[in-house]
Amino acid sequence: MFSFTEVRLRGPYNSTDGFVEILYNDTWGTLCSEKFDIKDARVICRMLGYPDALAAVTKGLFGQGNETIWLGDVCCHGSETSIFHCPRQEIGSPDCGHSDDVGVVCQKTEETPRGKRSFFPI
Repeated sequence: MFSFTEVRLRGPYNSTDGFVEILYNDTWGTLCSEKFDIKDARVICRMLGYPDALAAVTKGLFGQGNETIWLGDVCCHGSETSIFHCPRQEIGSPDCGHSDDVGVVCQKTEETPRGKRSFFPI
């Protein structure tokens, strides 16, 4: 049985960038990682309907959440269809803090349909 979650970007500038938030068990939370890189960002951007990522942002530079941290130390290969398919810590058990909240800059095209939010099974 799958649970469903929602992913969105909360950004300082526009719909293609921001810090990553995940809705899980009806609660929004963040993703923190000291190892977050472009491969992880690519997976998140594709989840949101964008073709690729232009940058991975770390150290809370796009903002920090103040709610639950749902995921920590995600380590994608880059080809996964969901961040939840990447090697990571168990949901709700991160070993990092909001100062390590991550963000992305996604590549936008005219065909990009979804915007900032997307539902995915986990």
